[in-house]
Amino acid sequence: QPLSAIRRPSSIVHLADIVEKLHRPKNIHLHLDLIAGLPEEDFTSFAHSFDEVYQMHPDQLQLGFLKLLKGSYMMQMQEAYDLVCHPTAPFEVMSTRWLSFTEVLELKKVEAMVELYYNSGQFTRTLPYMMSFFDSPFAFFYALGRFFHDRRYDIQSPSRLGRYEVLREFAKEKMETKEKTDTFAPEILDECLTMDLYLRENLKKRAGWMPDPATYKMELKEICRKHQLRLDASHHVEPFLYLKETADGDEKTVGRDPEAMTPPDGKARQRRYLLFDYTQRDFMTGNATLTEVPFP
Repeated sequence: QPLSAIRRPSSIVHLADIVEKLHRPKNIHLHLDLIAGLPEEDFTSFAHSFDEVYQMHPDQLQLGFLKLLKGSYMMQMQEAYDLVCHPTAPFEVMSTRWLSFTEVLELKKVEAMVELYYNSGQFTRTLPYMMSFFDSPFAFFYALGRFFHDRRYDIQSPSRLGRYEVLREFAKEKMETKEKTDTFAPEILDECLTMDLYLRENLKKRAGWMPDPATYKMELKEICRKHQLRLDASHHVEPFLYLKETADGDEKTVGRDPEAMTPPDGKARQRRYLLFDYTQRDFMTGNATLTEVPFP
């Protein structure tokens, strides 16, 4: 309906079909755009549109805001749609008949979180796990954006490692007090964060939430001996308890599986050791190649 109002009718079903076909070769870096401030779209309907596009899993989801260009159809309809835009270029819309200025500011927070945590491609394991405790992707980014703003992180600009710490802090304050969090496990979240960090780089200093290497020192030594591994700046081996491998070799979390924390047989969960090879990175994501190293 908003697209029809600006004379650009489109079918979300047709778009989803095209996107799915573009995803199949796994060699296309796909960007999808969402524009806030279109006529006949309020905060709720935009959130719905966001969720629809997010479920298409683009590599980049660009959340933009309508601009009123001189001579354009939207400029002609400015009065009819109560469009208030910034007085200087690029003349970005600040409110509409359907979307208040306050709501535009809230969407700005969502935009910042999407850019920082989704478009960076650095949280591919952590985001799905955390998002499983929210009603929708938009609800997650909206809550995170409010948290980021309230804690003034939007001013402090956390470091790369600091962004991971913010997610842990957000989880502690928000997720453990939400409904449907009876299966939320901080241990799983920490493993997701660890996975995401090591996929991108071999850390010189371990984060505080990571397990103490002294607890698995002898096992790691035996693994390196048996498999003739030499751990250096180009290779790293990390133990995991709660992440499991899918059929396509990709890693994903155990999600909200009630057996995540206690194996069905009652035995202690065994560590899985994963080798991160930084000499062979995925050309699409830049992530290190990931291989399971069997324990002797």
